[in-house]
Amino acid sequence: MISIPVLKREHIDPDVLRQIHSKKQDSPTDFSKKCPQCQRPMKKLFIVVDSQKMELEFCQPCFCIWFDTAEHENIPIKHDQKISSKLHPDSIKAMAMADIEFLNIQREQKEREEESR
Repeated sequence: MISIPVLKREHIDPDVLRQIHSKKQDSPTDFSKKCPQCQRPMKKLFIVVDSQKMELEFCQPCFCIWFDTAEHENIPIKHDQKISSKLHPDSIKAMAMADIEFLNIQREQKEREEESR
């Protein structure tokens, strides 16, 4: 799970962010999928990335998107002139993926702590 502000900071393609923003209000609620953080029903978001339809789960109260295994790898990274002049695009993507993995590890640790209470 990752928050919208983190997606913006991680240099996700602005077209993808626009799709997420425009569709999150009118998306149907999936009562079978609960947010891992707040346990409320999540919304289904359908976006198009590189001509392929993707289904994401969005938690309105937490302002977070749930990515299924490896799903985040299909989200394109925006081209940032300032960063790309210093780093190779593969390096930028690797850094973003490492940040996402770190956030997932933090989330898992938090869940384990909450379960042990």
